[in-house]
Amino acid sequence: MGNMQAIRIQSNQADEPTPFSPADPAPSSALGLNYDIPIPRPNKSGEMLVRIRAASIIRDTLTWPEMYHHPYAIPGNDFAGTIVSVYENRGYDTNIPNSFSPGDEVYGMSHANRPCTWAEYAVVKVDEAAPKPKTLSFSLQLYR
Repeated sequence: MGNMQAIRIQSNQADEPTPFSPADPAPSSALGLNYDIPIPRPNKSGEMLVRIRAASIIRDTLTWPEMYHHPYAIPGNDFAGTIVSVYENRGYDTNIPNSFSPGDEVYGMSHANRPCTWAEYAVVKVDEAAPKPKTLSFSLQLYR
């Protein structure tokens, strides 16, 4: 499917490097733009791929413990964008309703344990998104 750009927490470049953690959070200088990250794919029922058009920046993001659950984390939870694809539910889990289709404009917030929206694309769950009102721009939707 190709690659995307995303802001990630880079590894600690100190003289005596230790991994960043909630006790030793990454400074803002540890954020870097990476250009060759594989575009994620929805792989479970209830997931969808969203092309991110706007994401909020939260001042304290780098102090949140959830940021350090995965190496080279992509920060960000709030998003507004356009659905690219929805996991095809082939009848395995019919308990997850899905009223979204590719091309739909949405906004929402990914779960705190799965930050991922400071990127061109993000996989989010259906219940983390809502239809974007047509009267608002993508960026204004985040502050609604």
